[in-house]
Amino acid sequence: MTIDILTGLLVLITGFYAWATFRILKANERVVEVMHSQSEAMTRPYVTVTPFIEVGSPVFCLKIRNAGKTAANCVRLSLDKDFYRFGEKGKDRNLAELPAFSNEIDALSPNEEIIFTLAVARP
Repeated sequence: MTIDILTGLLVLITGFYAWATFRILKANERVVEVMHSQSEAMTRPYVTVTPFIEVGSPVFCLKIRNAGKTAANCVRLSLDKDFYRFGEKGKDRNLAELPAFSNEIDALSPNEEIIFTLAVARP
């Protein structure tokens, strides 16, 4: 009789350990997923588009920059409208027709930037 009770108690304890081990396994899997996501986010390319005014100059510019840690491959820039730099119409003045906007950029290295002049501010 005592052996039956002890055996039953051992089965319950073993079941508890199996359940606790399974929970620990699932928690570790979630931690690994989060760490993988964080690692990917830290090492991926981040292409930013920023309008700015040059210091000491009334020129408005547009900066395309890869702020990430790795190269951005096959970058395609596009504009939904024609934009004529400095308000002057002409083939070489339309931002949408420049090679950076009409062709795919093979790679944009980390911290590499492309700057386009847009317009001049008038007082």
